[in-house]
Amino acid sequence: MSNKFAWIMSPKASWDDKKELITTALESGIDYVLDTEDSENIRKVGNFKIISDEEDADIYLVGIDGEGDGTLELNDNLNESADLAKATEAKKDGKTVCAYIVIDLRQSC
Repeated sequence: MSNKFAWIMSPKASWDDKKELITTALESGIDYVLDTEDSENIRKVGNFKIISDEEDADIYLVGIDGEGDGTLELNDNLNESADLAKATEAKKDGKTVCAYIVIDLRQSC
């Protein structure tokens, strides 16, 4: 049994524009879709697992609109991390959790 899987991140677009990409992904063997807006529609297209920050997601996502994508500043004290707090709470609820992290090499440390 493998813990690896392939997924696509649906673009920020209208449902009609996303549907074609998601249908092609299903036909190509992709079975996970990262989307924060159209989970209900995606489930109607096919047997996908949904990666999202929505409560009914198959894999709960933290980091979008948080420290992971740079919307919130990452504090030096990780105990104060909003993303880490969300991930910890979701894990306590028995959810599988993943993190969305943008690595921007243009910024200096």
